[in-house]
Amino acid sequence: MFVVKCIYCNFENPDEYTYCIHCSKRLEFSNADNFKFNHSITQEDNLSNNTLKQLYHKFLEEKYNTSNNNYFKNINSNSINQNKDYNERKVIAILFSSFICGMGCFYIKDIKKGCLFFFGEIFLFIFAFLLYALLKQQTIVLIMFTTCIILYLINILVTATEFDKRE
Repeated sequence: MFVVKCIYCNFENPDEYTYCIHCSKRLEFSNADNFKFNHSITQEDNLSNNTLKQLYHKFLEEKYNTSNNNYFKNINSNSINQNKDYNERKVIAILFSSFICGMGCFYIKDIKKGCLFFFGEIFLFIFAFLLYALLKQQTIVLIMFTTCIILYLINILVTATEFDKRE
C-alpha cells in the first residue's frame, strides 16, 4: 500500500486519493518525499491524526444542533400567533352573525350576502306578524318562525364557510 503525504498538513493519505482527507487540498505526487510505501498505516492512525476534522465537526454539531437552535421554535411561535388571530377573527364573525343576522357577512366584507340575510330575516319576521294579525293562526306563525330560525342558522354557516374561503 502506497501513502501520499500532504505537503500542507502532513497527513498521510492512501495513494488512490487525489485530495487530502484532512485539509481537502490537492495532493501532489511529483515529490518522491511525499510518495512512500508504508505497511503500518491503519485507519485508526488516520482517525487519531484527524483532530482538526473532529474539532470542526464538534463545532458544527454545537452550532447547528436542532434541539438548541431557535429557528424551529420561532417558526412554530409565529404560526401559532397567526392561527390564533385567524381563529379569533372567525369567532368574531360568527358572533356577529349570531347577534344580528347578516352582520357576520358585513364583517367579512361580503355586503351582498349580508344585506340578503339581514333584510330577508326582517321580511320574514314582519310577514309572520302580519299573517298572525290577519289570520290569527298559530301554525302559520310557527312555520314562519321556523323558517326564520333556519335562515338564521344558514347565515351562521355561510359566515363561517365564507370566512374560510376569504382567509
